[in-house]
Amino acid sequence: METEAFNEAMETAKQDPEKAKRLSSLIAYQDMAHGQKTVLIPADNQYTTQVLYRLGFRWSSTSWDYVDQMLKALNGFGYFE
Repeated sequence: METEAFNEAMETAKQDPEKAKRLSSLIAYQDMAHGQKTVLIPADNQYTTQVLYRLGFRWSSTSWDYVDQMLKALNGFGYFE
C-alpha cells in the first residue's frame, strides 16, 4: 500500500469510534515529538548477540509453525477484527 493511501485509511479509521478504539495503541505513538524534528537512532544488537553466543545461548530459526501459532494467538485477541 502506498504511504498516501495508508495515511488516508488511518485518518478515516480515526473518525470511526469502534475502529479508533482498536487503533488507540498505534495512534498514541504517532506524534510523540509534537511537531519537532526527530532522529531515529539505529539499533545494533550484534555485540550482545555475540556475547550470548559465547555464553552458550542459541536461538533456532523461526519456523512457519511458530508464525502460524503467533498469528492464531493474535487472532484470538481480536487483533485482526
